[in-house]
Amino acid sequence: MAAKSLLALDTIYRTLTTLENHGLIRKVQTAESQARFEAEMMQHHHLICEKCKKIMDFQWQTFDESTLPDEFFAWGRIQYKNVVLHGICDKCLQKK
Repeated sequence: MAAKSLLALDTIYRTLTTLENHGLIRKVQTAESQARFEAEMMQHHHLICEKCKKIMDFQWQTFDESTLPDEFFAWGRIQYKNVVLHGICDKCLQKK
């Protein structure tokens, strides 16, 4: 009888965290409890559908190049800016 190999969910998340700590992947901040990770490291932002949970990447160059207000720099060092927009995608709106 062949031995089954099981990979614990904890092991997967520890591995993903290690990859994130080394800058190889980035965690996508969502409102849901499940963590999502991506390997796309080029500067981009996210649209998240509240119905189907689909995540779409988008570029926003004017935001990326904008200067933050001085009070942000009094807080500490800003490493990168990220926008996450939540709403309902067109496909889900059409289902109503």
